Amino acid sequence: MMTPPSTSPCEPLVHPPRFLARWYTWALAAAVLPVPFFVTIPTGLRKHPVIGPLGDQLHIPLLGAVMLVIYWKGPLRGWLWGSAAAAAVVGALIEFFQIFAERAPLLHDWYLDLVGIGIVLGFLLWRGAGSKPGLVLMTLLLFYVPWNLRDLPADIRAREIVVRSFPLLDGFENPHTRILWGETDEANVSFTAIDDGPQGPTSVLQITGEPPETWPGSDMAHFPFNWSKYNRLMVRVRHTGPDALEVGFRLHVADFIGRREDLHFTQDYRATSRWQVFTMPLAGRTADHSDYVIDMSDIEKVYIYLTRPPCKTTLQVDEVWLE
Repeated sequence: MMTPPSTSPCEPLVHPPRFLARWYTWALAAAVLPVPFFVTIPTGLRKHPVIGPLGDQLHIPLLGAVMLVIYWKGPLRGWLWGSAAAAAVVGALIEFFQIFAERAPLLHDWYLDLVGIGIVLGFLLWRGAGSKPGLVLMTLLLFYVPWNLRDLPADIRAREIVVRSFPLLDGFENPHTRILWGETDEANVSFTAIDDGPQGPTSVLQITGEPPETWPGSDMAHFPFNWSKYNRLMVRVRHTGPDALEVGFRLHVADFIGRREDLHFTQDYRATSRWQVFTMPLAGRTADHSDYVIDMSDIEKVYIYLTRPPCKTTLQVDEVWLE
């Protein structure tokens, strides 16, 4: 009968390879593994359509390696569950201290840390104790990686389209770019073809919200980040309600640091049932209620949302562009 793995310090279920036998190897590993989490990533790499998403996945092998270091060397040597818990704490602390290294602490990154820790945990249970649940855990989490990246090819194609059309952020004519627009505050975001566009038949982004929603809207982040050559953000908008109704909506722009610190600039508008072009000046903008100057060379995200819709309301957006 196979003995289950111990929950107290003991000999490791699986021993480290021989090349890790020397003490300085462990010291080097402990010193080097956290470094990628605190190095400032160049903007071009962070925004790259392939390197950016794949870089996030580095959390998985790196935190798996951190768990192995804890499990194979130190006071928790051989303590499987204690090592897994300690590695999870290390991952959480890394996210916290990224605040001081101009990196964005994200709960999603910690989830990736847990995936890497879970893969190593499953492997050790399977190889060291012959545990079938360990094999199942490891296999399921290994499949999580390609599943998490399943939308990457479509995302890359959509970003390339936006790069080619820039300074047009989107005219909503190409169906491939629609995956780049998200939903905020339970808004219903959709795309539809209409016959009565400002210049005839066209496709539009529709944002529908109703009480008690406060800021139903849509956001988009996957555009060229350097806006320093442009002075205005432009949108062409109307609502689909009665002619006498005016609907409040807001444009919201944040740079990379500002988004992390909740620093952004906004501007309010009133849409009617007629197509209108609304302008948001960009030059020299500071964050709302702050003297923080928005970095126009590193714009992170654009939001368009309704401001406290008084009734069920649909805002149609025909184009978003820079001038």
